[in-house]
Amino acid sequence: MHQTTKYALNLIDPADEFSPDPLNENAQIIDAALAGNLRWKYGSYVGNGQSGEKNPRTLTFDFKPLFVAVTHETSASFRDWWVRGEKYGFANSASTYLTWTDNGVSWYSAGDGGQFNEQSKKYYYLVIGSKE
Repeated sequence: MHQTTKYALNLIDPADEFSPDPLNENAQIIDAALAGNLRWKYGSYVGNGQSGEKNPRTLTFDFKPLFVAVTHETSASFRDWWVRGEKYGFANSASTYLTWTDNGVSWYSAGDGGQFNEQSKKYYYLVIGSKE
């Protein structure tokens, strides 16, 4: 039986007799790879009413964020999401400016609404990232 070069996944030849073992081995390899690299975090914070370049909102993690989604607890239309590398977003009719670090993301906007930081409002976030 042949295997892929990168992850040593089993390649089934048309002449091979069917056996679930190679497929189960592949599933175990994929599971281990995802468990070793993929990270995610769901959380919340309460806004403090500050906005602007001197008052960015920052989220920090113990992994490298690749995707971040933020939403307001009482408005389905009040949300935004960003993919690592983006420098700008657009939320609630306001431009959002992003800065990515190895273990976090910061953003600011001219107004607290676009910055997801209105005083005493609750926000939720979902972050997907990698160990590396």
